[in-house]
Amino acid sequence: MAAEPGDASAEGNLGLLYLDGRGVTNDMVQAYVWFKLSAEKGNATGRIYLMNYEDRQLLASNQLAQAGQMIHAFRARQTGSM
Repeated sequence: MAAEPGDASAEGNLGLLYLDGRGVTNDMVQAYVWFKLSAEKGNATGRIYLMNYEDRQLLASNQLAQAGQMIHAFRARQTGSM
C-alpha cells in the first residue's frame, strides 16, 4: 500500500516481491516498473536491481515498452492527470 502513493523504499520492496513471486505472481515486468520508480527517487534497492536488469538485458524490447506504458499510467494516476 505504501508503494502506490510513491514511497521509494516500498516501491523497491514491492519490486523484490514481484521478482521473487512472494505473495504475488512472479512478474519480471512489474518488478522492473517498481525498481525503476524507486530508483528515480534515489532508492538504493531500486538502483541496484535496475542496473542488474539493464546490464543483463533481462527484458525484451516489447517488455520494456510494456513497462514504459505502466510507468506512464502510474505517474498519471499519482498526479491525477490520466
